[in-house]
Amino acid sequence: MVARNVVIASLILLCFSIVAQAKDVKRVKVPVVGETFTVKLKPNSVYVVDPFETVATPAAEIVEGCISSLGGSLPNVIEFGTQFRTLVAGSGCSLKLRVIDNDPTTNVMSFMLVRDRIEIDVTGDWKKVKLGKGSYAIFQDPKRVAIELDLENSSAGCREVHDGDKNEANRAYGIEQDKRNGKAIIENRGSWYRILPKRCNLRLRAFDGKTGKLTLFKFANKAILPR
Repeated sequence: MVARNVVIASLILLCFSIVAQAKDVKRVKVPVVGETFTVKLKPNSVYVVDPFETVATPAAEIVEGCISSLGGSLPNVIEFGTQFRTLVAGSGCSLKLRVIDNDPTTNVMSFMLVRDRIEIDVTGDWKKVKLGKGSYAIFQDPKRVAIELDLENSSAGCREVHDGDKNEANRAYGIEQDKRNGKAIIENRGSWYRILPKRCNLRLRAFDGKTGKLTLFKFANKAILPR
């Protein structure tokens, strides 16, 4: 009887896990240009739209919204990398959008729910930051912060990080956003989406005096690939 109860409990936990993972990302098929569609999202939550650099993304203007900005101006178009917070609106948020650009071969929008925020205090001193495996994007804060990476003295997992390209032959590896003056850099300007297959212990400090808080958005403990 005890063994049976353990099996039942394990199955229940598995079901909850599958449901929770299904809510990490909402994929929506987008109609043709000029038509409208509605997306239902969780209230009081942060979302990032299609942070993937490896696929084309539709674009749609907001007709009726239940969203607020994350510190910058309120977006009027939802497109590649758009970041926003949904308002507290009872059981959910219905976002009505009108399509203004759509490639029929990639007519899907991915609304990715932010599960956690990792805030990194960036100073002129070297420090190590632990990042668990999963899927991440960067918060595009109007206040510029940039970090220099010491990849040689970071863990091996930091070099196995990749951009999620479904074509493994084209997949780019490494946690850095770009390289400048011979240094590996991440900053909160421009796009940055990475999948961490393993934990990454990252050694970093401020680059070019750009100190402050750099925030990473974590979507899930699993890999979320482009559609």
